[in-house]
Formats: sequence, structure tokens, C-alpha cells
Amino acid sequence: MACGKLERLPLHIGTDCTGLGSIFLALNNLGVHARHRFSSEVDVHARRQANSIAPADILHYDMRLKDMRSLPKVDVYIAGFPCQSFSVAGLRDGFHTKDGKGVLFFVCLRYIRAKQPTVFILENVQGLESTHGGECFDEVLRALWSLTDYNIYFELLNTKNHGIPHNRPRYYFIGILKEVDQGTFCFPAKVPMPALELFLDSRQGRPSWADLPPLSNRVARQNVLTLLRAAAGLDSDPFSEPWCLDCDSSIGRSTALLNCSPCITRSRAAGHWISNRGRRFSLQEMMRLQGVDESLLVVVPEMQFRRLLGNSMSVNVLERILCTLLPAAGLWPLEALADRYADSWPPLAKRQRGG
Repeated sequence: MACGKLERLPLHIGTDCTGLGSIFLALNNLGVHARHRFSSEVDVHARRQANSIAPADILHYDMRLKDMRSLPKVDVYIAGFPCQSFSVAGLRDGFHTKDGKGVLFFVCLRYIRAKQPTVFILENVQGLESTHGGECFDEVLRALWSLTDYNIYFELLNTKNHGIPHNRPRYYFIGILKEVDQGTFCFPAKVPMPALELFLDSRQGRPSWADLPPLSNRVARQNVLTLLRAAAGLDSDPFSEPWCLDCDSSIGRSTALLNCSPCITRSRAAGHWISNRGRRFSLQEMMRLQGVDESLLVVVPEMQFRRLLGNSMSVNVLERILCTLLPAAGLWPLEALADRYADSWPPLAKRQRGG
């Protein structure tokens, strides 16, 4: 699809490991019309949520069972191939998993080879680079470089460097067909990290040492107590400053950050602890920290949606990638796209909750 007269026609999007459909949230924020040509997603809650955002013409449960001949060529193909095989929080068994999820990258590759989408975006965790001593990362790159019709770009991008205070480093692998690549694509530059307070609900008073996780959750309670004592030792007032804690991690291994959220994951769906609120993240706070507009209609149970947020690509990062990727491939005019997370624009300032 070229620019000019066709610029208002919808882009054709294909997704595997669709999740909640972050790509469509990003495209909608950019004002880009899109049609979801095909999707594959094993999680029933993800399928239901994504269908409420962008129903797919063709829907598969298991991407390994797709008939490639029946799938259309698309403008943008995107997949966050499963990260559990490469995450430091997982077994790190790489491509050789018992459940077969480790090889889904090669299923993605099979579609790219067969249908040659104009561009593709693949995403995975930073742990990919160290799994099996880096062999998995090298294998991914060798496989992508074997796509001789594509120019390949890759970069480690952290959500906190792109307008939202959320420590979420992820690798993004980009391919652009050489025949359309205008040579202008570049990964978005870092912008200053805004204050975490801009993304939190208003404080309802000052918490105290009595505001802790319940006694029934010994791990979370001990981790919060450790954080409060440590912050006090750093001459910090954790009841005034927003320390954010991965409170459900094993005792002694939890991550605490000041003015920034640790990585939100599926296994941390209950929410991190905020010291100056004396509670866990609300659903709306988690949505903001993944770049998801809190007005989005949630059609699945809250805990399931929280899990989807933990698995999803950060919408703000996708937005910024698309701002240069779509014009570089001739899919959308540069002048019609606005990078709202750029340095000159104060992201989400209107959402400040006070405190």
C-alpha cells in the first residue's frame, strides 16, 4: 500500500501471539486506520479482549496449525513470540521447551518467508541475549539475516526511556522489504522519564507502618517491610516518596525503584506495591504504565486483564516505532504521524492525580 491517494485506506495487519492487541491501540492513537486480517492467540481471555478492539478476519487458536496458503499478505506483521523460554524469571530452556513454545519464533519466520509482509515487528525479553550463553539470540539474528529480501534492524528499548516510568527492557526486531525501504527508519531516541506521580491515582492520605500486605501473604509483607526499612536508611521518606516494589518476588530478591515501576509481568498481575500509597497498583495505574488508555473497555475479568497487560507490548514504544517505520516503508505519510512522547510534548501531564 503506497501513500498519497491511498493514505486513508486501512493498513492490513497480521498478528501472532496477539495478546490484547497493543498494535491496534498504538495505531488508533496515531490516527492510522487498520484492518486485522488474521490473528492467532491461545489464551481465551486475550482472544476476547483483542476481538473487542480489532476483530480479525481469520482467527486461529494455535499458530502452529495455520495453513500458510490461506493467509493473506499484510502490510504489517507483528508477534511477541513467547518469552518464558528466555526470561530470567523462567526456565530459560530456549528453543527446546517441552511445551513447544520455544520454537514459535520459527513459525513466525515461516509466515514471513511465505507471504513477505511489507514490514514486520518481533518482540522479546532482554533475557534472550543471555539464554544458553547468547546462542538463542545469535540464532534469531542468523534466521532474520537469512531473509535476504529484507533490511533488518534491532534494538533494545526500555519503556522508561520513551515517556512512561516503567522499567521494561525488550528487544524489537524490525524487517522492511528492501524494495520499499526508503532508508529513513530509525529507532526512537530516548526522552526524559516523567514522574511516576503523573501515572498514579490521587493519594488518599499518608500511609503508615500499619499499611502493609495482609499477614496471609508473608512474602509480600516481608518484602514491603524490608523496603520501608531500607528507604529510611537512605534518608528517604517512603511514605512521601513513591518507592515501587515487586513485592511478590521471593524474599530478598524483590526489586524496588524510586519514581519508576519495576517490570510489570503476567506473574505479577496482582500489582506492585507503592510505598507512599500503602497499597498495590490499581488496574488503571497498570494500564497507564503500559501506555493503555484507561478509557479502554475491558471485557474480561480484571485479574485476567492484568495478566494480559503483563504480557503485552508497551503501547508507547510501539507508537514511537511506528512513527518512523510506516513512512520508511511507504505505508503512511510522515507528516500525518505525531510522536506524542517526543521531548517537546509532556506525556500524560493532564492525568496528574495530585498528592
